[in-house]
Amino acid sequence: MKTQSQKEAWNTFSEELPWLNKSHRALVSIASDIRGRQMAGDEVGVKALNLLRMILNSMGATPADASKVRMPDETNEDDAAAKYF
Repeated sequence: MKTQSQKEAWNTFSEELPWLNKSHRALVSIASDIRGRQMAGDEVGVKALNLLRMILNSMGATPADASKVRMPDETNEDDAAAKYF
């Protein structure tokens, strides 16, 4: 069962990393668990923080990795001609 802090962490990741999609759910879930515990003031061990760091790297959430992220085009998928123009 997710705590309120974990839900807040999930929403924060959603706002901070707009390029995430459904394929990132597992990573975001783990990261939200760890970050939610931090936000709640719970003790988070070194292993969990290292895991969070690795996940953030994988999601492009660090300054070095964010430069490699490509945002999806914001074209209207309903317009069949949009892909040609």
